[in-house]
Amino acid sequence: MTGSGYRMIALDMDGTLLTSGKTVHPDSVRDIRYAVDRGIHVVFCTGRGLAEMRDYLEPLSMVRYAVCVSGALVYDLHGETDGNVSKSLPSGGSGKNTAAIGGRTISLRGIPDRNAREILRVAQQYDAMPQLLTEKESIVRADQISRMGDYHMAVYQEMYERLARTTQNIAEELERGGGIAKINLYFRNTEDRERGYRELQNLPLDFAYAEGTSLEMNASGVTKASGLKILADHLGIGMTEVIGMGDAENDTQMLRSVGCSVAMGNADERIRAICDLVTDDNDHNGVGKAIRRLCGS
Repeated sequence: MTGSGYRMIALDMDGTLLTSGKTVHPDSVRDIRYAVDRGIHVVFCTGRGLAEMRDYLEPLSMVRYAVCVSGALVYDLHGETDGNVSKSLPSGGSGKNTAAIGGRTISLRGIPDRNAREILRVAQQYDAMPQLLTEKESIVRADQISRMGDYHMAVYQEMYERLARTTQNIAEELERGGGIAKINLYFRNTEDRERGYRELQNLPLDFAYAEGTSLEMNASGVTKASGLKILADHLGIGMTEVIGMGDAENDTQMLRSVGCSVAMGNADERIRAICDLVTDDNDHNGVGKAIRRLCGS
């Protein structure tokens, strides 16, 4: 145990670790290294899939573990592939942009195909943009990437163009048998999101609002909090020994589950209200400042 008593720091990415320009502040890299050098596990705890994290794995190579796709996938980025893997869906295939991502799956839980089909039906009804996340791929419709601004996701367009695998018929992906860990629906407006959510809310899924008009869906019981608990148990760490940092609704359960919760300065007021500490915003190294405050000598 460190002098601070904390043994793990769980970092949301978008709006927390990443700046508004989707970069990592150099001071955050320095301060994460400081925590790791003190024997503290710093882990990604994000809604992103592995494919969408590629840009950050090299500059943050000291981060070994990732709780990604909102808790559906718990991953050891430095681990060797072996048989000690807990899965409730088949392993997703390696896409064109994920070959360089090594490591080992610790836990993987996916959405049943029948529920995924219903989600895609609602997407078609509201002309929403679906994104399928498997173990190592991000899959979207080819004709929608150029129109991501229509779904209030323009800031991600360049990343999707580089890292996502495109398909002409996204429903066919369910028949490939690779397993869907998470589905995001990007709606044109909040009214359509509300209508879509009402049509889906009785399915055995966990839902979270994200971005401006997005709806995130995982299998029932799968959240960032559940994934973080799996990782903490794997490492022999109690949840009271964990610091969690986040900014948005999809961080709520994770922040409520940890020993110390930190809201970013840019966080939603509801997130600020449930946290133990509010740090600076994501453009001014809020993550690093919280690390220094909570884990310093």
